[in-house]
Amino acid sequence: MSDRPCVIFVHGIKGGHLRNQQNKKIWLRVVDLFSNHDTGLALPIDWENGSQKKDGTKSDGPIKKILWKPVYAPFLSGMKKKGWQIFNFKHDWRRDQLEIASELIEYIQQITSEQGPPLLVAHSNGGIISDLAIRKASCKIKGILYAGVPFGSGVSFLPDMTHGEQVLRNKKIGDAMVHFSWTAPWTYFPLSDATSRLLDEHGSPVTHDWYSVSSWAKHGLGPFFQNSDLSNKQLSHMENALHRAKEIRKIIESPWPEGHSRPLTFVLRSEDHDTPSAYKLEGGESNTKNTIMKKGDGRILFESALPTYDIEADYLTPNGHGALLNNVNQIDMILNSMVTALPPKA
Repeated sequence: MSDRPCVIFVHGIKGGHLRNQQNKKIWLRVVDLFSNHDTGLALPIDWENGSQKKDGTKSDGPIKKILWKPVYAPFLSGMKKKGWQIFNFKHDWRRDQLEIASELIEYIQQITSEQGPPLLVAHSNGGIISDLAIRKASCKIKGILYAGVPFGSGVSFLPDMTHGEQVLRNKKIGDAMVHFSWTAPWTYFPLSDATSRLLDEHGSPVTHDWYSVSSWAKHGLGPFFQNSDLSNKQLSHMENALHRAKEIRKIIESPWPEGHSRPLTFVLRSEDHDTPSAYKLEGGESNTKNTIMKKGDGRILFESALPTYDIEADYLTPNGHGALLNNVNQIDMILNSMVTALPPKA
């Protein structure tokens, strides 16, 4: 189909290579998988006028594979073989999504001036960025495919915020305090304490405000699990990050803005994997190993992967979160269906 639009791909959190100001790759070199050291992935925790300080980090674009494990390679190479023109939106996925959404709007406008209005394919955290962008009247696209986007509430990121993430043999590259410095992950948690997804020893809901520092401290969650004595600077950063995250979460869970036409919206999600739905508290503190599971893609709950507004199509895949886009035949079919559904050119 020669007249079909180009595609902008917006990857998820941890899904893109990052280089620091000295052009050294801090995420993700193969050598860093086999040694236990900090690569400098933490963001500065200084804030000014509501914005987190920048550190000069740049993105090389989406990660195609890590050693023998494919990440976005099947999707990117497969779509190219199918004849799609793919443009990768490069961004620092650690930073808050409203900030990155502004950059995405500029990128879409640039691509539009050169190629015409694009389609978007957005995976996971990239979907939050994309949703924030296309809600702006100045952002014009033809359609979007959301894959595994945390539109609704979830708690699957709590272990990362509490214990960090060990990457093969490296325990330090993404430890809990590295995660603590990022702004993006704080947006994934429930907005209402009525659906906090925390339970007591008897399975009854526990009141908890995910956007309150004191509530995290009360329950020994996140940085308070091992370090209850955060510095004033660290507490100030957390307050700023949570304030920003709450602002973003409110937008994500709000209806589509009135007076702004919505692009064609398709969703791809999975219900074939056990996914954390809630955690039980033991002795007043969270045990992230005591997990209540429901259906989803392993990271995002099935029920949470739909936006609050109407969509045109809802597709299912048996693939897990990181592999949602790997069935290239399915993605090709979905995007062709989107193109077919577009109004004819004037």
